[in-house]
Amino acid sequence: MILMVGTGDATARQGHSTPRLKTYATWKMPWQLSLSSAASRAKGERTIVARLPKYGKVRGTRVALRYVFAPLPKTPGRNSLVRACRSTVAQSARKLGAVRIDAASAGPERRTRSGSVAKVGFRLIYASHNTRENYEVRQGVLTCRADRAGKIVDAYA
Repeated sequence: MILMVGTGDATARQGHSTPRLKTYATWKMPWQLSLSSAASRAKGERTIVARLPKYGKVRGTRVALRYVFAPLPKTPGRNSLVRACRSTVAQSARKLGAVRIDAASAGPERRTRSGSVAKVGFRLIYASHNTRENYEVRQGVLTCRADRAGKIVDAYA
């Protein structure tokens, strides 16, 4: 699933079959990093609730809960897209109630004709909106694409 971010108009230009990039407002957080929902359950994701120090009751996958206090693993190699990709994700995550957003390189950056591409690992902790748990932790990897100026133009899981 490709999720476009950037500036521009979502309509196709006359004489071109592909649409221009969508605006930041139309980019949606991938289900892997968004709050758990019917979409994540439909993909087979299983979450549990655990009691964690400092957080209380927290919902998340077993892996995300097991490593919530550990730093995200960093993959060796140059990756200058981590900060820009984190900023893009943070804009959407804060609207959903994120209280903590961690990002780390999940692979070396590769140059492309139009810019560069790299994988970035994320861990997000959201304040819960239901009364059964206090927080929800989500973890996943996005592929981030940047133009030649280093601006994120695409991010997808």
